[in-house]
Amino acid sequence: MTNDYILSYVRTFNNVHSVNATFVYGTEQRMANSTQADAANFVSKELGYDKLEAGDATMQSVNTGAWEEASLYTMGRVFYGFKQKYLLTATIRRDGFSGFSVENKFGLFPSASLAWVASEESFLQTVSWLDNLKIRASYGSNGNRTVGRYQTLARVGGGFNYIEGSQTPVYTQGITELASPNLKWETTTGLNLGLDFAVMDQRLWGTFEYYNNNTKNLLYNVDIPGISRFETFPDNLGKIHNYGVEMTLTSMNVRRGDFEWRSSLIFSLNRDELVELLGFDNDEDGIEDDLISERLFIGESLNAIYEYYTSGEIWQLEDYNADAIPVTADVGSYKILDYNENEVTDPLDMHILGTSDPMFRIAMENSFKYRGWKLSFFINSIQGSDRFYLGEDDMMSFNSRNGTMFDNYNFPAENDLWTPENPDARYQRMGVRLSSGLTAARYVPRSFVRLQDVNLSYTFEKSILEKINMQDLRVFFNAKNLLTLTNWNGWDPETGAKINTGGRPVLRGYTFGLEVKF
Repeated sequence: MTNDYILSYVRTFNNVHSVNATFVYGTEQRMANSTQADAANFVSKELGYDKLEAGDATMQSVNTGAWEEASLYTMGRVFYGFKQKYLLTATIRRDGFSGFSVENKFGLFPSASLAWVASEESFLQTVSWLDNLKIRASYGSNGNRTVGRYQTLARVGGGFNYIEGSQTPVYTQGITELASPNLKWETTTGLNLGLDFAVMDQRLWGTFEYYNNNTKNLLYNVDIPGISRFETFPDNLGKIHNYGVEMTLTSMNVRRGDFEWRSSLIFSLNRDELVELLGFDNDEDGIEDDLISERLFIGESLNAIYEYYTSGEIWQLEDYNADAIPVTADVGSYKILDYNENEVTDPLDMHILGTSDPMFRIAMENSFKYRGWKLSFFINSIQGSDRFYLGEDDMMSFNSRNGTMFDNYNFPAENDLWTPENPDARYQRMGVRLSSGLTAARYVPRSFVRLQDVNLSYTFEKSILEKINMQDLRVFFNAKNLLTLTNWNGWDPETGAKINTGGRPVLRGYTFGLEVKF
């Protein structure tokens, strides 16, 4: 159940001062309960589920459950504008969630923004080619409550169990999840700078955004010692720094008679960095320790790749005959770089290879219009460099059916796997399993350019439709993912899906349609 109450005040004074004030109060309440009853081996099935007790008493079971959660939010916002040139907005929001403890149930998130419509200034209104110029800045915070509705409380579960020396099951209870009463709102505080412009009689316009955010009190499940009987513990920890730029540029290339050609360019770049984590410094070097088990490193991207490095070279039969293969490798497996140059291949050779994040994203859309005809196509692209990789050759997995174990293999298109007869293969030997556990995978950039969307349509003229008593008639054709140019050998360079079990290629689709309005 949701309730929203909104109070607004709008007023303009002397055609100079504009005020818009809004107050919002809202609540959300969600609840559910369930009952499940099961039975089998009925003496009579005439009444079905209306007579479950007619089933075998040893095969009857009942499961019930219920949950409830609630949210409360209050927001006040005031906008002030002076001569439509200087704009100020101040907002304060207070959010509450029942899933947090009493001490931390609410979070307070203020923000403010300023804007200057420079094109309204008298000294710029004489610039004939400038249609609009707006400079803006904002600073504020917002909250994240990705926490379970009862995660701050200890969870107790129960069931019937046999106690030593007894033949009768006894209902017993035990803690299934630890309490975390200190959980609180995850908070992101950020600075945004922006620019909006239009020039040359609206022939060229666009926006530019720069953002710089810091997130603290991350809601995270921390690994804890197994002696506690639990694997993880929910807690607030760490700090992440995130920054980037976004740009959109649109141009009216041609506008002549019935013909129009418009282009749009979209660009984005994002970087993130783990600033703080658990706060431990076990080696006492004055620098916070990394959490290697979770592949989290101070000063690196959250998606850093921490692995052994291989150039793709493979140990050959002649290496085996020359007794040159280390005990940590085998014939047909990748050669692993001795990163620390201690003449031994060991876990100390693991290091950060790069990140799975793209260097930047760029896309372009072109649209053409001539009378009733419209044609548009959208090209999407991710670009990287030698530091931006994703794994490509996890091609083997285990499965079982009817108690029998078997292997699943996922082959690259060219099936270029190492064999004694194919020593120059791209991929290592199928099913390599080394007793040392030291394995490497080849990483390649996942840059791509994709013709992602093509639309063609024709709208019939009104003069024709009036003769057949129609208001509108439009036919259209759409095609998706027609072409992808990439060196990536996995399923999809955009998602980074590798050549492995469960991977899916990008769907190529075609649609033809007809819209009719009488």
